[in-house]
Amino acid sequence: MDKDALTAMDNALGALEASMTGLIALTPEQRHQLTKMGDKSEAFCRQAGHVFGENPGVLPRNFDLEGYQRDLAALNALRPRLMRLATLHQRALDTEMAIGSDLMTNALEGYAMLKVAGKVRAWTRHARRCRPGLPARAGLRKRPSRRQHELPRGPDPRALLPKETRTSRAIGKQPRRFHRTALPWVAPQRPLLVRSARHSR
Repeated sequence: MDKDALTAMDNALGALEASMTGLIALTPEQRHQLTKMGDKSEAFCRQAGHVFGENPGVLPRNFDLEGYQRDLAALNALRPRLMRLATLHQRALDTEMAIGSDLMTNALEGYAMLKVAGKVRAWTRHARRCRPGLPARAGLRKRPSRRQHELPRGPDPRALLPKETRTSRAIGKQPRRFHRTALPWVAPQRPLLVRSARHSR
């Protein structure tokens, strides 16, 4: 946007603020305590205004029917203008998002080119010059280390083994001294058949 358009926008905003001095500002507590009117309840309020106007004698004396009708007329006059303001506000937000997207895309592309050319240190020095409190690697993405993703480990199982078997090669294996000892071969024994006294006769 050029300077003339920005100047015209500032003048229009100043005139708008001056003409909308009758608008009120509520605190968060007041917004929470107020009874809200939605789309369905708005139709109920409009129908109630017609019924109240046709039957004024039924209403109590302290009921401000004229004030009710003034509020309804003010809502009818304010609603289309609020819709125009909401449309302008949404367009301003969309423009801001588009500008931010262009900046982020170009910044990432330029950073990738600097990284390939080996000029990342110049990026860091400029960031530290603009903000002296930043660390040495400010502006660079820090990858999480593997230790941050690992679960806490238990005790080392090698500490439970004898000293001669605390090598990485001996874990899960028997010591060599057991392999050198040859056990004697024992022939399998057959089960003995015991005859009963009847068959022995």
